[in-house]
Amino acid sequence: DEGDLVLDPFCGEGSTLVQAVWLGRVPLGIDASAQSISNTEKRLQETLQVRDAYRKIAESDQKLI
Repeated sequence: DEGDLVLDPFCGEGSTLVQAVWLGRVPLGIDASAQSISNTEKRLQETLQVRDAYRKIAESDQKLI
């Protein structure tokens, strides 16, 4: 459900966490590799920016209806 926590204890490059964001869930990732965590953070930031841009477009489309 939206708002639920998604825990990925071996997040790697963050694919599961990215999908969690798109589904409106709260991502929480753990990984032993600092590089993987850094890559995941970057992916999540990019995903959040794209998601927010889509939301703005959707809101503006609603105003036209």
